[in-house]
Amino acid sequence: MIRVILIAFIVTFVSACHQNKTLQEQTVFIDLDESKKMNLSDYFQHIDYSLLDVPDSIPLVKVWKFGMNSDKILVSDRELNNLLIFDAFGQFENIIEAKGQGPNEYQSMEDYQVFDKHIYILDGSLRKILKFDFSGQVVEEMKIDFHPYNFSINESGFLYYFGNRPTYEFQSIVSVKNGSINGLKEVRKDFEGLNYASVYGFQYDNYDKNVLLKLDTSYEVVIFDEQLNRERELKFDFGRYNFPDEKRKEFFMGYERYAYLMENEMVEMIFSFIPLKSHYLMIVSQMGKAAKTVMMDKRSSMVEVIDEMINDLDGFQGDFSPVIQNNGNLIQVKASRNFYNEYLKNFGGKSIDASFINDPKSIHYFFNNNKEKLMEDNYVVVKNKIKD
Repeated sequence: MIRVILIAFIVTFVSACHQNKTLQEQTVFIDLDESKKMNLSDYFQHIDYSLLDVPDSIPLVKVWKFGMNSDKILVSDRELNNLLIFDAFGQFENIIEAKGQGPNEYQSMEDYQVFDKHIYILDGSLRKILKFDFSGQVVEEMKIDFHPYNFSINESGFLYYFGNRPTYEFQSIVSVKNGSINGLKEVRKDFEGLNYASVYGFQYDNYDKNVLLKLDTSYEVVIFDEQLNRERELKFDFGRYNFPDEKRKEFFMGYERYAYLMENEMVEMIFSFIPLKSHYLMIVSQMGKAAKTVMMDKRSSMVEVIDEMINDLDGFQGDFSPVIQNNGNLIQVKASRNFYNEYLKNFGGKSIDASFINDPKSIHYFFNNNKEKLMEDNYVVVKNKIKD
């Protein structure tokens, strides 16, 4: 039986955020030493595979953030600051390039978001957000007053995340609605300047219609409602595997930090925190140990720690490291060479029924039809369809 201890459940009035509502704060203990195996079919219906076919003529140096909507897949390049656009089947369509500092240009992409059939690109150093259509044309240039790391946009306005860099009144997160700026969470005291590169930043939960952000210098997840009010905070306690605050500050980002984490098998940060229909899925990495999957019921805070997700849907057993949820699909992204090797490890030398090989929905059909390109520098998008 997985031990779950609800350490605190506090309802407070949040006057600092100027909100006339209560904020729920929960701290949940996760016992990583008590885990079990589970089947993908417990949470998912089927799996689809798509190859992102990157043309040789298109530079892609350092893959960073993957994004999706109903008919597009997007990939940002951390090195060149370009954004590549593919159709839903992985065929390349367009590239938005970092061109400079002039009007309707950007030079550095801290983050991007897809909203209302447009792409929004943040250049914090130039303090602007550019709105593009999917053909790559600039629709609007918006000046901003800050240099955030991540942002989120909806009909109500913007959320900005500064990490632990005091930017606006010592706030880590602010909302901007109708010209009004509200501080939503303060910078962690004594942690100023200690930041991790947050790849996925704010995530939208299309089931509960809210926005989530995990904070990488703690085990906190902040949840915002559709009006961009801070609605709920989840704080996780990993017991003896917690990275103590005093050590986090002492080691900052040096080698001693890595050695200390490895020696004590500690959890430095939550790798990913993703909303499903009735659960949150969390990938937790302990230094020196294999990552574990944590499933947390959204309503009751009951959790299950999973040391192995068994693929009983199509038998492909590979690294399970999902990054986002989109339109009812849990998304994994794998380098195509890694996928190729994982496939051979699972099915190499085995007899595969011809009906599977000829079924367009089968992993074997996908592998055989893309074998040569899988051995090149491409990517495979794995969509795990969430159960209704």
